[in-house]
Amino acid sequence: MKRTMLVLLTCAVIATSCAMSHAQISKVKVAFCSKAMSPAIAPYAIATKMGWFKEEGIDVTLEVVS
Repeated sequence: MKRTMLVLLTCAVIATSCAMSHAQISKVKVAFCSKAMSPAIAPYAIATKMGWFKEEGIDVTLEVVS
């Protein structure tokens, strides 16, 4: 349940950031509650690999919260 909420929150932050001007680069920190990578982090990994964050001018950093 917590991971699902985290993924939804991440998507909301990214969607909000996408609405910003393309002229500036936004820095976003995404909190993740596990040191081990799991399928819950797939949206972040896919968007990074595909270059979607860079296309939208977003610099995303993954932060592990314990």
